[in-house]
Amino acid sequence: MTRKVFLRVDARTMTTGRCLTTWFDWQHPTDHSDARAVRTCQSTTNVLKEVTGERSTNSGMLKFGVCYAPNQQATGCTNGPNTDIDVGPETVIPALPNDCTWSVVRSSGGTVSEYNGGLVHDCDN
Repeated sequence: MTRKVFLRVDARTMTTGRCLTTWFDWQHPTDHSDARAVRTCQSTTNVLKEVTGERSTNSGMLKFGVCYAPNQQATGCTNGPNTDIDVGPETVIPALPNDCTWSVVRSSGGTVSEYNGGLVHDCDN
């Protein structure tokens, strides 16, 4: 069975230089699949992405978080309600793109870029 998850972030008016990011990480019986993230740095926009083709042995959510913080940072996060983790530099790699996080990012100018995350099963976050 192929697993999939829908990741979404909806931004309202944001302070210049800040972004809203949703993070998700699959649980796996012997290890984990590295983080997936969607981020918008543009006010009053959203990013929605269906992540498909995940390993059939993934069994559910390992961690989930939402962070409103300066772009490329996870310090000083305003964490979203009902999150499983308090997002911070010890729980995620905030700079996107990186070799450990599959991500879709909308820049403050509106450009949307997708990154495959490189070795998405070989990182610790």
